[in-house]
Amino acid sequence: MQQPDRPENGILCLIEGYPQQFGGDGSVGSNVAHQQWARRVMSEQPGRWFLVGEMKRVGRDRVQVGPSRTDLRRYGYEVEAANSKVYARAPHPDGRPLSDFVTIHGPRTAGDALPELADNKFGWSKSEINDALATARAWLFPIEGIAA
Repeated sequence: MQQPDRPENGILCLIEGYPQQFGGDGSVGSNVAHQQWARRVMSEQPGRWFLVGEMKRVGRDRVQVGPSRTDLRRYGYEVEAANSKVYARAPHPDGRPLSDFVTIHGPRTAGDALPELADNKFGWSKSEINDALATARAWLFPIEGIAA
């Protein structure tokens, strides 16, 4: 059987069609037809990453919205998580790693060095910057009964 041509690599979003309610297992609803559609689209474009889910905070818990990672792996898809998002793809020998498309932002640790600070190019003092910020805030977010 001939492999289909691999499309331009990138990320295509599939999560849009899921209902906005949480299922008991952390997946969204039980829309089996939509999950079959998502698997079919991924199979038609092997090597391309698809955004299939994300981790949401519900109260104190974090639950996954979208199909179960275990189910996707059982069907033979590669699954990776980055920045609270879940990506999957049908394997392909020429597929590029997720890191080529997604910059992973981790939590800042106490040991990270602070960036170099430079003077602002306008030469404003701290009080001038604070006055400009206060004026911008008053103009953008006026409080009823108070003129800017």
